[in-house]
Amino acid sequence: FTHIRQKESIMFDTLTGVFTRAYILERLKEELKIARGARNTCSLLILDVDKFKIINDTYGHASGDTILKEFVVAIRKAVRATDLVGRYGGDEFLIILPTSAKDVAYRMAEDIVQAVRSHDIYVGQQEFNITASIGVATFPEDSTTAEDLFNKADQALYVTKKKGRDGVS
Repeated sequence: FTHIRQKESIMFDTLTGVFTRAYILERLKEELKIARGARNTCSLLILDVDKFKIINDTYGHASGDTILKEFVVAIRKAVRATDLVGRYGGDEFLIILPTSAKDVAYRMAEDIVQAVRSHDIYVGQQEFNITASIGVATFPEDSTTAEDLFNKADQALYVTKKKGRDGVS
């Protein structure tokens, strides 16, 4: 039982229930190996809650934690059962879309942005309307390594932020 608990804490983020940073990064490498072997595509989304630091600083970490949990609820409404969601750190998340070409990944990212935007979040009596910024990169079109694919998606995320947030690049 202790071993199972330890394995769970290595695999799953205790706050949000999605995969941990270490596990999702390892899965990214594995999914790229599978895609390479099958001569298929695989896309990566990097996303975060827009202006999350302001929420945390203004309303406190307990409210921030609730926002992160609800953010994941909204994300899960827009992804498929085969997609892998992980928390990279803070308010930043990764989503691996196995066998998804860039056009499919982009549409899914747009669906996630809409799902987050329309998700009602209440902490006590306070309503929060959050938005998400997302960067998309696809193997092998944008990169052939996990590290470089991550960097390309991260660069795309910053393009979204520079364009005003609440969108996809």
